[in-house]
Amino acid sequence: MQLEGFDQSFVKEMTQRRFLAALVGWHAHVLRRTCAICNPIAGLPEYVARCCVWQPASRWAHLHWCLGWGMEKLGHGVPVAVVGVAVDRCCGEKIMGVFESRDFKGHEQVSFFDDSASGLKAIIAVHSTALGPACGGTRMYPYENSEDALTDVLRLSRGMSYKNAIANVPLGGGKAVIIGDPASDKSSARLHAYGHAVNSFGGRYITAMDVGIGPKDMPVIAEATDYAAGYDQPGKTGGDSGPLTALGVFVGLKSAVSYRLGTDSVKGLTVAIQGLGKVGMGLARQLHDEGAKLIVADINANSVKRAVDEFGAQTASVDDIATAACDVFSPNALGAILNDQTVPAMKARVIAGAANNQLARDAHGQQLKGMGVLYAPDYVINGGGIIRVAGQIFGWSDGEIETRVRAIADTLTQIFRRADTEGRTTNLIADRIAEERMAAGVKSDNKAKAAE
Repeated sequence: MQLEGFDQSFVKEMTQRRFLAALVGWHAHVLRRTCAICNPIAGLPEYVARCCVWQPASRWAHLHWCLGWGMEKLGHGVPVAVVGVAVDRCCGEKIMGVFESRDFKGHEQVSFFDDSASGLKAIIAVHSTALGPACGGTRMYPYENSEDALTDVLRLSRGMSYKNAIANVPLGGGKAVIIGDPASDKSSARLHAYGHAVNSFGGRYITAMDVGIGPKDMPVIAEATDYAAGYDQPGKTGGDSGPLTALGVFVGLKSAVSYRLGTDSVKGLTVAIQGLGKVGMGLARQLHDEGAKLIVADINANSVKRAVDEFGAQTASVDDIATAACDVFSPNALGAILNDQTVPAMKARVIAGAANNQLARDAHGQQLKGMGVLYAPDYVINGGGIIRVAGQIFGWSDGEIETRVRAIADTLTQIFRRADTEGRTTNLIADRIAEERMAAGVKSDNKAKAAE
């Protein structure tokens, strides 16, 4: 975006949306200009939001004029027409529709819910039902705007399609977001309204827990829908998925160790574990029991002390754990830990952990491959949780669930071998296998429909 008479270094530092906010901010807070349309102004965020949803041509023209007037008064000499172009570009991005979103491609259905009685504002996205009903958790989060919520739900639902396909469970991919602060905006009425929203899919979408929606919330949602899983239900398998996720990471880590280091045991190997939550601590216990040496890091000092006391672990800071001297690095906390800073300094030869979105960019997967580091794709190795949910949905026994979780090791070995054969990264091969399974599901479904 080029504006005459404007500090171009400033523009480069701002996103288009922030640039719009800056323009509006000068008008609303520096100039204190008042007019019948713009005021009262409760604050800049409300003002920006109001500007960005105005669609009548007269109000667009007013906004263009108002901002142009402000810029001229500030001495920048920016013509009203030029400011109008900037507003159009910024607001055009702001009010982008679902069909224009680059993340929408491939989705079967995206539904928006606005229940004035309960205050529910939610989006449910079904990416694929090629392999079965879409399943994915519900996230409650105070998104800044509906576009951020839409982007999140589209990306998450697509990710669930790949996760469920690679886990080899008869489920498709879906996800939901509820816009609101989970600490202050929850109510039984709102959760019931959400349950009714889930019902509108007629079983094509099954919800579960995610960030902001916990074990206490799921029974409330289930009062309004039968399509909820992944929490404790009398007479059904399921419940806490942490232990099975940890088991999946453990067997997946051993698969990677066997493939890259040529040993079937972790005895004597040094494993650096980032994150000591339910999964990280459960993994640490299994590694310790098999004789591995542990280096641990967590922001919770009590968790670190527990690992030191129980497993004889050494400690590292959360900033240094990724580049610690070790055989295996296991990230089980934040995403994007494999980035421009950590990858070049990586000393581990195997990376295997439960954290989501470990690669900051796909290019880091290629960089790791070039360094001879074997990366176990995160959504493959952490599939124990969704296998547990699937077991509850389909009534599998605990034994069958554990067998399927242990099969994560075989899936990873398949990925490692194919990556070497095709000369590609493991994350790319994981995606390819998931896509092949979904395509096969679509083909099978089409044949069934043709035979009816």
